Amino acid sequence: MGIKRAAFGKASKEKRTKPQTEEEVKPEIEIEIDGDVDDEELSEVYGLFAKLQSERDPKIARGLIHECDRLLRERDEKDLTLPSKFHVVYAGSLLSLADPAIIDNQADEFRAAGLERIAIGLESLEEDTESAIVSGIAAQEIIQFLHTQIEEGKVKTESKSWLSKAVDLIKSKTVNSEIAKAAFKFVQLLEDLNPVDETDDVIDVLKTHKESDDDATKSWANCALGTFYLNKAAQSDSSAESVDDINKDILNQAITHLREGLNDENTQSFVMLAEGLLQLAGVIEEEEDSTEDVGEVYSEALRHLKKAQLLGHEDLREIIESLEE
Repeated sequence: MGIKRAAFGKASKEKRTKPQTEEEVKPEIEIEIDGDVDDEELSEVYGLFAKLQSERDPKIARGLIHECDRLLRERDEKDLTLPSKFHVVYAGSLLSLADPAIIDNQADEFRAAGLERIAIGLESLEEDTESAIVSGIAAQEIIQFLHTQIEEGKVKTESKSWLSKAVDLIKSKTVNSEIAKAAFKFVQLLEDLNPVDETDDVIDVLKTHKESDDDATKSWANCALGTFYLNKAAQSDSSAESVDDINKDILNQAITHLREGLNDENTQSFVMLAEGLLQLAGVIEEEEDSTEDVGEVYSEALRHLKKAQLLGHEDLREIIESLEE
């Protein structure tokens, strides 16, 4: 069902996970922030980390690690305490380099340091409004680390315990956009790992917040639910002997959630809806008595991909060109 859908899935996954090689990394690059250690410096570090989350650029990660080390030294000298968010941001910077494809001889070292730093951040987490945001970021970084473990074929007991920790963070805090985004990343992980109990817990959280008054939270929650049902429909497809065995209702349920999740601030929402529509188009093409206009479904998918590209999503030109053929 659909060379176009298969190509889309392959290309989108490559865009999401492909790291830069060690040759592309320049260790000497440093990000210096002038002046004494203060809240403004932390804000700049957090801003750079947000950039790292979207780009996963090793050069940014190295600069952040350098700056976090400096802030740790200065705070130790002044006998002050750094906030839990700092430790989680530092952990994310370390874990982003814990990939042999980036720097093979130090990947394990970065991994161990990153996980230790996450533990420090969670231990110092205060129960305030910021704690839910920090928990969401921590859960995202844990799940990103697990993606790398799966790609390396290194899913171990330790990895599964960290997965449980991420799910606990998603469940235990007031849901916000960071928690919902962590849930979305968790659902993406299910393509390679299927922890049934944890999945049910996360889906329950998402269903509770799919109509959140906060636009970002609503977007990520619905994207996560839509992705979950897309995966479920695809599993039905792969095991089906004929198109009649495909649970089309699940696919339409996925698309409904993905439409609800559309948000200009979340370019991934347009990409995921396009993927759902392409999956639907493949089903329609194989239905002998379908009255649906498959051309319109493909056209809508194409419009959403172009919108994502226009809003600054990663390069989708190859996928767009394949749909325009």
